[in-house]
Amino acid sequence: MFRTFKLILITILSLCAGDLVAQLSGNYTIKSTSITSGSNFQSFADFRSALSSNGVSGPLNVTVAIGSGPYNEKVSFSSYSGMSVINTITIKGNGEQINYNPTPGISDKSIVRFESGANYFVLDSLY
Repeated sequence: MFRTFKLILITILSLCAGDLVAQLSGNYTIKSTSITSGSNFQSFADFRSALSSNGVSGPLNVTVAIGSGPYNEKVSFSSYSGMSVINTITIKGNGEQINYNPTPGISDKSIVRFESGANYFVLDSLY
């Protein structure tokens, strides 16, 4: 009986292991000329998606690669699991640009938006 229970438990844990992902912390880049992989995100949308899926477990520094812009997208950041006064998210823009051409008649023309609860972001030199 115990052996059957142990086998079932191991099987369930093995199936769930594929869904476990590491939370983000440390240094990452956003570089449009490289695919999203490892410590690089190809776009701000890819970065936001990783934040939504994984959350953070420590301070997070994201550097936009020099010469990799302009980025033509609109992005909204909100509160993510693990964010705190200590676990901040810093985006160093290196003077790169993020542009967005809204649909005519749409009143929301913001390019980078910080939703309610997105309290622990630092945005530096992104135009």
